[in-house]
Amino acid sequence: MMWRVCTAALLLLQMATAHASLTVHIQQTLEKGLDLAVANFSGPAAGEPLGDIIRNDLRHSPGLRVAEQAVGAWQPGVMEFNEAAPTVTSLTEAEASNEPAPALPKYIVQGFVQQIAPQRYHFSYAVVEPATQRVVLSGQLKAGNGRWRAVAHYISDAVYEKLIGVPGMASRQLAYVQVQQGSRYRLMLADSDGANARTLLQSTQPLLSPSWSPDGKTIAYVSFEDGQSAIYSQNISSGERTRLTALTGTSAAPSWSPDGQRLAMSLSAAGNTDIYIYRLSDGDLQRVTDHAAIDTEPTWAADGNSLLFTSDRSGRAQIYRLDLSSNDAQRVSFTGRFNARAALDPTSDAIATIHDSGDGRYRVAVLEPRRAPWFLSSGALASSPSFASNGLLLTYTEQTAGGDRVFFVSRDGQLRWQWPERLGTVRSAVWAPK
Repeated sequence: MMWRVCTAALLLLQMATAHASLTVHIQQTLEKGLDLAVANFSGPAAGEPLGDIIRNDLRHSPGLRVAEQAVGAWQPGVMEFNEAAPTVTSLTEAEASNEPAPALPKYIVQGFVQQIAPQRYHFSYAVVEPATQRVVLSGQLKAGNGRWRAVAHYISDAVYEKLIGVPGMASRQLAYVQVQQGSRYRLMLADSDGANARTLLQSTQPLLSPSWSPDGKTIAYVSFEDGQSAIYSQNISSGERTRLTALTGTSAAPSWSPDGQRLAMSLSAAGNTDIYIYRLSDGDLQRVTDHAAIDTEPTWAADGNSLLFTSDRSGRAQIYRLDLSSNDAQRVSFTGRFNARAALDPTSDAIATIHDSGDGRYRVAVLEPRRAPWFLSSGALASSPSFASNGLLLTYTEQTAGGDRVFFVSRDGQLRWQWPERLGTVRSAVWAPK
């Protein structure tokens, strides 16, 4: 069977891939979006341009319409240090120059920077509603010179949560695998905009399937560095690594339990590929599926009492749910000829999958009960969907002419962008949980 043949490559490379044209069925929107503009921050410019970073963050945030160009600050007096406040651009000034008054955005984000010590700065920011001259949000924080980008992401998230009521994702990192020329693999971390990339591990052998622990401190992944696949965990801060599996056959697709105490994984040590649960406290390994089919790609449900996994026990790859108390497995995907690599929406019962509707093309699709799937990817060879923790953004990998790239898409399909090409060939990007 074709999927069984393809699954051998899937287990070795963990890339369920596919291609399809784009069809978007909008199921969820954040109204029409709020109009927003961002002013350049005034004061010392020792670090990166805060206004540009915040503008880019908010342009990639569902529910906002953000002006591409900087605007003047509306109310410089709301800043903590107003003696060096930015210049006001008012309607009166525009009228005096005989120029048409520009349309006012609903909100303006503005801010001011003051140096308070060598290499240390105070940042003030506010969100102003020009029509009413009301300050709807203000705040301040301190940081060192090397933390300007982190400050900008923090402000972006504060603004987004205030205006939309949902946590922003600008401050969240992503883990991913970068493939370089000469078959070098790097396990990487980067900001949500692709900046501040850093290497956790590099190898001449494949590195696959990074998975975050719930506390965001550890990453599990698959490595082939000893000549066969094995699952490792690695502390992000210390770099300490622990090999968790030392078995014959294939080890694949680690997934952390919500309590951080267990890892679900796919192993073929017993001959067939099944789902196992590894207990971190003592290394106990429990087999939880035992079927002639290929069972792989486990994903924990939020309650920790069940798993979603991919299996071809119905003849083709589909998504199943396993009740861990009864070991009863029930099929949950019925639409389409193929569904694999389930990613759970942390805010609802929706599932993102790699989906073939029957035309031999595979797309990232979102499945919900009693609704037709809607598709969020385009182009060739899509894989590895991952939800952000606010449920409004997904990432996935797609093959392009320049290699595999990480794409971002809002769940309603209204926003789409990709990481800068300078990051090279990138696979299996997954959002940090916090």
